[in-house]
Amino acid sequence: MKRVREEALTRPLERLEEALRAEFPGRERDWAESLAGALAGITQALGQHIAAAEATDGLLAEVDLTRPTFARQVGGLRQEHAELAEQAKLLRAEAEQAAQAFPARTRPAATPLPEPPGAASVLDFGALRERGEQLVATLRHHQEEETKLVVDSVTTDIGVGD
Repeated sequence: MKRVREEALTRPLERLEEALRAEFPGRERDWAESLAGALAGITQALGQHIAAAEATDGLLAEVDLTRPTFARQVGGLRQEHAELAEQAKLLRAEAEQAAQAFPARTRPAATPLPEPPGAASVLDFGALRERGEQLVATLRHHQEEETKLVVDSVTTDIGVGD
C-alpha cells in the first residue's frame, strides 16, 4: 500500500515531462493543450498524494512526531503540499489560457503558410516551459524529502548506528 502511495505521482510526472519536452513553435495550441492536460493529471495525482501522505495511516504518520525536528519537518512538508497544489493549479490555468489564445486550425493541412501572428504571439512559451520544469523539479525534491524524513525517523527510532 505504501508503494502505491509513493508512485501516485510517478506517471503524471513523466507525462508532464513529456509535454514539456515537446516542441511548440508552430503548434502552440496543441502544446499548451497537452501541457494543460498533463497538469490536470498532476493536480489530481497531487491531491491523492496529499490525502494519502497526510492520512492517519499515511506516509507522514510514520514519522516520530515526538521529536521537535521531525515535527517541524512534517509541518514544512505539509505547507509545501498546499503550495505545490496551488502552483500546479495556477500553471494549469495559464496553459489553458495560452491554448485559448491560439485559434483551432481551420485551414486545410496542405496549406504550407503559417498563420499570421496575432495577439497570442506575445505569450512566452519558453517561460511557461521553465515554470513547468521547475514544478517537476520541486515535486521530485519534495518526494525525496518525504522519503528521507521517514527513513531518518525510522532509523533514529530503532537506533541504527548506536
